[in-house]
Amino acid sequence: MYGSSCYSASLRDRLNSALRDIAQAQTLCNAPSISVGVLHNGEVILRESMGLRDVERGVKAYPDTAYRLASCSKILTSATLGVLVNEGTISLGDLIKKHLPEFNPSEDPRIGAEGKILGVCRHSIGLGNPNMAVNGPHGTIVSSGKDYVHLVNACPTSNEHGQRFRSWWFYSNIAYGLMANLAKAATGSSFVEILKTKVLEPLGLRQTLIS
Repeated sequence: MYGSSCYSASLRDRLNSALRDIAQAQTLCNAPSISVGVLHNGEVILRESMGLRDVERGVKAYPDTAYRLASCSKILTSATLGVLVNEGTISLGDLIKKHLPEFNPSEDPRIGAEGKILGVCRHSIGLGNPNMAVNGPHGTIVSSGKDYVHLVNACPTSNEHGQRFRSWWFYSNIAYGLMANLAKAATGSSFVEILKTKVLEPLGLRQTLIS
């Protein structure tokens, strides 16, 4: 569905070509559905969905269908931390231990003593990524918040070349979960509430669901 504003035929052709490529990607990936949108000069000029949002019942996807963001949610986590930095609540140069005193990964004491918020945001903190320790079915979290830092402390921090701290880029969901706990410790509010009031609501993202 194209927006009402006028735009060039070349842009329309490029959008049509992109939709064909997206449809092909959906087929190749065997994805039940894909919804896409294009923002141009501040105006939504394309909203399109293809496939089914409920395969068993044959219900088609539509532009407002909600999808799990998975690791794209790290952008929202980083944005939330950025707001807290702007407010003076935290600094990217803060030691993690300043807000979470119990943070002390057992395999490398340097991480507990020197690890900073910025290191987590750029995936250079060295923490491992044992997702199965916290993830349950359908994206649920099976570990309790009060135990989370202790679980992080037990994470592996090395590879075959030695300790990763400030030496390797290593992607870690566990480390970003640590930032949610840090934000809660720094503000006294749950991360869900911080994200909602400081990022989603100001941006008008009223259809973004969080848990």
